[in-house]
Amino acid sequence: MKLRILKKKGEDDTILLTMIGELTIYTAGKLKSVLLNELNAFSGIVLNLSGIDDADTAGFQLILFMKREADTAGKGFIINEASARVKSIFSLYNEII
Repeated sequence: MKLRILKKKGEDDTILLTMIGELTIYTAGKLKSVLLNELNAFSGIVLNLSGIDDADTAGFQLILFMKREADTAGKGFIINEASARVKSIFSLYNEII
């Protein structure tokens, strides 16, 4: 399965991105440029990852990278919902780090 992204502009000049599909090494490269463009265009990004059914380390690394980029730019980067798979990956790395 590929990755679909639904976009909705927020009231406070943020963008809500709802992702459906996989957040893996196969989608991370293209997703990185999409997320960076959205971060440049808006005051922040809100991610809904509840539709992610497959995720791996590359996806996790991309999320960490985007959080750092947003922090550096003084912009928001929030995950408002996450699937069980995404929570599992984050939990695994939270225990390691």
